[in-house]
Amino acid sequence: MVYVTGDVHGYFGRIGRFCCSAGTTRDDVLVVLGDHCLNFWGDSADDELKRRVSRFPVTMLLVHGNHEMRPTERLGYHERPWRGGVVYVQDRYPSLLFAKDGSVFDLEGSTCLVAGGAYSIDKEFRLADGRRWFADEQPGAVERANVERACERAGWRVDYVFSHTCPIERRPTDVFLARVNQREVDTSTEEWLSGIAERLTYRRWLHGHFHVDRRVDDDMWTLFRDVIELDGGRKVYDAEADAAFCGEISPATPASVASGFSLR
Repeated sequence: MVYVTGDVHGYFGRIGRFCCSAGTTRDDVLVVLGDHCLNFWGDSADDELKRRVSRFPVTMLLVHGNHEMRPTERLGYHERPWRGGVVYVQDRYPSLLFAKDGSVFDLEGSTCLVAGGAYSIDKEFRLADGRRWFADEQPGAVERANVERACERAGWRVDYVFSHTCPIERRPTDVFLARVNQREVDTSTEEWLSGIAERLTYRRWLHGHFHVDRRVDDDMWTLFRDVIELDGGRKVYDAEADAAFCGEISPATPASVASGFSLR
């Protein structure tokens, strides 16, 4: 089986509970649509989290978000072909697969394009408070070129798109924070994705980033805490029904969450 969920922000408790309830195995794949925070600190804190998460009976395909470092050779990653695409792996954690932007994976016989990254609306807050922020959080020229070449090779037709943010006109604007001046938000990634969406034929686009679970339209789904099956989109884990999740804050989640500044 292939499952999909949204932002985790370093708290994988609900993922562990999902694996137990669904009876997953390492043959199953869970796609996390960015902001997993497994490369958040760049030190032993990340290693400890990866050790715990890698014990879960599932293989994770991790899309790049805006709250983690990109997997690099400096962090001990190397590229590996996987299901028609490319992933970054550390040998110590073979079940944690970090998707390379522009990969098209074959999952359940479906073609799945990956286009990660986004802008952090809390960038200035984090910088002013001396907290972690990553200058390459958005897709750069290399990542964009990889995605566009992948679309060309696929004849501008795939079954699914996995991204962190979404095309600009498909954003769930009703959940935007009133305290954030949207005119100061860098929407260049969303605008670029809109150009991709205009040319690309796809069955469904799945993304995270906005901290809401919602089917915008049948072809554009926003995911946060729920887990769905890739094929058919059936919800298999309802995070709102899991009372144990409520109020839990991850050590990797910036203090802005605890102070009421909701991140996206």
